[in-house]
Amino acid sequence: MRYRAEVDGLRALAVLPVILFHAGFEAFDGGFIGVDMFFVISGYLITKLIYDEVDRGSFSLVGFYERRARRILPALFLVCFASVPFAWRWSLPDEFKAFSESVVAVSTFASNFYFWLHSDYFAAPAETTPLHHTWSLAVEEQFYVFYPLTLLALRGAGRRAVFAAILCGSVISLGLAEYASRAHPSANFYLMPGRAWELGVGALLSLADSRFRAWKTGPKQLLALGGLAAIAVSLAVFDPSTRHPGIVTLLPVLGTAALIACATPDTVVGRLLGSRSLVGIGLVSYSAYLWHQPLFAFARVHAGAVTAPAYLILIAMTLGLAYLSWRFVEQPFRQKQRYRQSQVFAYAAAASAVLIAFGLAGRLPAGFPGRIENELRMVASWSSDRSPRYRECTSRPGSARGVDNACVYGPSIDPKVAIVGDSHAGAISHRLAQSLAESGRPLIEFSRAACPPAVGLSIHADKGRGCAEYNDQVRRRLLRDDIDTVVMIARWSQYIHLRPFDNLEGGRVTWTAHASPIDAGDAPMSDEARIQRVGRLYAESVEGLVRQGKRVVLVYPVPEVGWNVPREVLQRMKVAMGKRDALTTSYEVFRQRHADTYAALDGVGDSPNLIRVRPEDVFCNTVVPGRCVAESEGKPYYWDDSHLNESAGAPLVVDQIRRAMKAKGWIDSW
Repeated sequence: MRYRAEVDGLRALAVLPVILFHAGFEAFDGGFIGVDMFFVISGYLITKLIYDEVDRGSFSLVGFYERRARRILPALFLVCFASVPFAWRWSLPDEFKAFSESVVAVSTFASNFYFWLHSDYFAAPAETTPLHHTWSLAVEEQFYVFYPLTLLALRGAGRRAVFAAILCGSVISLGLAEYASRAHPSANFYLMPGRAWELGVGALLSLADSRFRAWKTGPKQLLALGGLAAIAVSLAVFDPSTRHPGIVTLLPVLGTAALIACATPDTVVGRLLGSRSLVGIGLVSYSAYLWHQPLFAFARVHAGAVTAPAYLILIAMTLGLAYLSWRFVEQPFRQKQRYRQSQVFAYAAAASAVLIAFGLAGRLPAGFPGRIENELRMVASWSSDRSPRYRECTSRPGSARGVDNACVYGPSIDPKVAIVGDSHAGAISHRLAQSLAESGRPLIEFSRAACPPAVGLSIHADKGRGCAEYNDQVRRRLLRDDIDTVVMIARWSQYIHLRPFDNLEGGRVTWTAHASPIDAGDAPMSDEARIQRVGRLYAESVEGLVRQGKRVVLVYPVPEVGWNVPREVLQRMKVAMGKRDALTTSYEVFRQRHADTYAALDGVGDSPNLIRVRPEDVFCNTVVPGRCVAESEGKPYYWDDSHLNESAGAPLVVDQIRRAMKAKGWIDSW
């Protein structure tokens, strides 16, 4: 196969935006399209490599997988082994357990399935997951299980028939991706069926390559510039809220295809891509892709907030490590005279076995808590201080827990009290049930992660309309059953603002959910219009229950912290080496964050059947003037960055709820 320096330059154009995106530079919010570009490049090169062999009858599956092993495994296994000591030293027990599981998934090329299955609201964020980026390698390898077999099955059918078959499969995959981008966005992102068309575009390009080479320079100049512009527009316009992959992904995918086809040395863009600097980065792009995520993740885990200058240093380290692993690991293993086929497979099997054994060992003892010093171990245990029925009772996309089999606390099959909301409801439900049990009243829990209790609201992170359908079912159940009291609690402001919480002191939540009113469809809305409409849906949902005679306890926002409380306290303990101040955040930032939510909830009309509970009354501007407390006297109130823990945080809000209900006479009337 003829070497093309421009393709290596294109690899650089793909990997750099991915790295800058993961570093959090806002100008590269669309940098994730670099992965899509890699898929197109990979489909093109693999087809170039094997189609003629298949057509001539000289293709060998064993030889193909040998080449894949030489190309992929040495650097991948090196990064996995290098990550182990840092995970051992710096990870909390839950994090180390998750890391161990991910090592097994990587070693079996199933990491896309692993991260898909663990991509719910309870999972560790991708930013602190060292091997999260390996999902894309798993997608490729799964594609290359079926693709050579497809070419073998079509052997002798002719290039046009093969082209037609791949085109048909790619169109089906694209259609599936467009549907799943709305109905099953998480599965669509991680799994091969919604990505296969991108590799297919590269394969189609390879089969038609001779036609493009015959074009004159003028048309190629225009198409190459158009391809570069398409990628630039994608980088500027796409962001994590984009329904991707789908029809919109055609823009960067076809842009990449145009560059492969037309950015030849006789064009301006071709000469740019063939420049020494871009080709140099392109040559080490695979290793750079592998190294950047562990470096970034461990920096975040160890240091907490990472500054922009620190990210630039980490990027320089990424490129340095990439060169070393390319020079001393990738290149030697590609030389057949140095490592025979049998050696390659033997080394791969041995490395896989060791990594799998490590992964299984790290999973069984719950993350080896004994790794951590006694004093720090107690703090680390805070991350597990949550409701004992949290995962069981808080529904999420794909879980078996729904409205018809919602958790009931207590012996009665006819509960009178319901708690409704997102995972913030799940965080306090067990404590609330215990409190209400003193009055002899059981509780039923309707909680769904990343789904506020607002009828008519669609949450993109929750499989499109999954949240809206769930809330419709909950509303019908509440009105049908003999439930007279409803406690409503959620992370209200997240769905109004569609942006992560930033405490402006170094703590920034990475998770976000993108909400839109169902009746708005896909029509773009201004921030102001969306805030007003979502706020109105909140108010209407509360007022609708009150009009139906339900007694409603409306719980206003629980203060978000921005930092993962156990991890941040650990960091401060290590730095302080003794006495330290309690972890707090700005009350003024809290007020700014929740101003629109308060306006919406305050807009709910007063009624004898409505109680308003404001958690800020116990967390903010009380213990420490002008601050919201995340811990007090060595007791944390949260098990992560926003969820109240079981032992100290939840009881504070539950006590507010119970005292307010007693003051209204609601409990005594039972």
